[in-house]
Amino acid sequence: MNLSTIHITTNGLSNKGTDLCHTVAITASCATNMRFDLSNVHPTAASLATPHSNTYISPECTKRKITMGSGLNIKWRYVLGGWGVYALYMSVTSYVVNARLGRPITWSSAVAGDFSYSAVWVLLTPVVLLLVHRYKFEKGHQYRVFLLHLGASVFIALLHKSVHGILFSLYRLLAEGNPFSWELQYRATLAYFDYGIQVYWILLLLNYLLEYYIRFRERELRASQLEAQLAHSQLNTLKLEDFG
Repeated sequence: MNLSTIHITTNGLSNKGTDLCHTVAITASCATNMRFDLSNVHPTAASLATPHSNTYISPECTKRKITMGSGLNIKWRYVLGGWGVYALYMSVTSYVVNARLGRPITWSSAVAGDFSYSAVWVLLTPVVLLLVHRYKFEKGHQYRVFLLHLGASVFIALLHKSVHGILFSLYRLLAEGNPFSWELQYRATLAYFDYGIQVYWILLLLNYLLEYYIRFRERELRASQLEAQLAHSQLNTLKLEDFG
């Protein structure tokens, strides 16, 4: 029987690609159709093979996609959800703490203050992630990148505190009749903008943790694909030997 060489092709990792989806195909060409029993293949790489096909394709490519690469991929549901939970928690905390300190505030004031705080961060979070994604702590550039992020964190913190202060003061002017004061805005911004610096670096840290997790999952996926490739190649070799 005339049998051709088994070909193994892998569509996989690309450092500059946007999608990491590994496709492993093992094809055996024969003079007659061959049907492989794939029941012994590792369960993490169960085959998708048609009854009259000699092609093995891992289902990971049809069900699983990990995005990494040069493009920034922001999951807005996580940004909105995270800051929404934070705003809700801080609203309750502000109401309770002020009541215990003997200077109670209304629920509407607590909600307006903390939800407007989070809303401004929702708009600034993509800017932070873009800077973190573009200027990474790579070997030989750590000091320059650190200074860049330090300056960016101070600027974004000042911007956030200024915008939030104006929004909340306008709310208090319209809803509670409190007078608006630019001097008070200036003092409050200088006194409390440092919290924004902490938020910037927390976002930076979370971004790096997420990247490390994605790389770990990527290596795990590649290992399972290579294991499936090896198992199926060995199975095909045994089948070809039987035909010989």
